[in-house]
Amino acid sequence: MLRCFGAKVGRHCKIRRTVRVYYPWNLEMGDTCIVGDDVRLYDLGKITIGDRVMISQEAYLCAGTHDHTDPALPLLTPPIAVGAEAWIARGRSSGRE
Repeated sequence: MLRCFGAKVGRHCKIRRTVRVYYPWNLEMGDTCIVGDDVRLYDLGKITIGDRVMISQEAYLCAGTHDHTDPALPLLTPPIAVGAEAWIARGRSSGRE
C-alpha cells in the first residue's frame, strides 16, 4: 500500500500494519527491513532507511521541527538517514508502563 502512495520500499521488508507513515512519498527503505508495531514515521522531510534495518515497536522518527530562533517559527524539514544494519529502539516512557 505504501508503494501506491509513492514510498520506495525494498525487497523482503516487513512493515507491521499498526505503523503510521504520514507522507509515504518521503519514505525510502532498503532491502530486508523490519518496522515494528506502533512505529511513527513523521516524515515531513525525507526519511531514508538503509538495508537490514530494524525499527522496534513504538519508536518515533520525526523529520520536522521549527526554527525557534525566528519569531515566526517557520517549519524546518531536515532529512533523517538511518544507515545499513542499524537498530532503533524506543526509550522507556514514564507514562504508559
